[in-house]
Amino acid sequence: DFPENSYICYMDQATWYMDKEITEYASSLSSDKNQFSHLSLRELAETVYKGSDFISTHPKQDSLSFYSTSAKFNSEKKIIKAEGVHYIKVADAIIFPENNQITILKNAEMIPLENSKIITNAITKYHEINNAKVKIESRKSYTGSGDYIYIGGDSVKHPVHFKEISVNPSSETVARAE
Repeated sequence: DFPENSYICYMDQATWYMDKEITEYASSLSSDKNQFSHLSLRELAETVYKGSDFISTHPKQDSLSFYSTSAKFNSEKKIIKAEGVHYIKVADAIIFPENNQITILKNAEMIPLENSKIITNAITKYHEINNAKVKIESRKSYTGSGDYIYIGGDSVKHPVHFKEISVNPSSETVARAE
């Protein structure tokens, strides 16, 4: 239980470095964090992997959750650094953090993700957004920006930069570009 961060975690391994005020967490059930490196994003999105289950207890995050192969908690600064986070499902999207890492501060504030990828929607996996900057707000909400390759009827690839990516009231990802 991480009350200052508004998160709970299910794991069965912990190492406490008392002099550094750091605790490392893992699960004996964790998948190898490099096991899925050969998969495409769409294949990874279909993969069920095991690890420590992190769940937000913050009332505005609606039980946002993700799996992590390992994590470090700095008890002095109240910072959780989770590794081996292959993806996080938010609204109708699947968000892939760069280097499979995320950082959580006090009050369940997640540091915005840089150079991440987004697949939307989670069912059809039709749209892939790259170089995304993403602020995950809850299980049903995120905002950001990113790049998309639109392929027209003439099969020509057109790069599009979405300045605004968000979730509408129907829990669908929407994006705006000029």
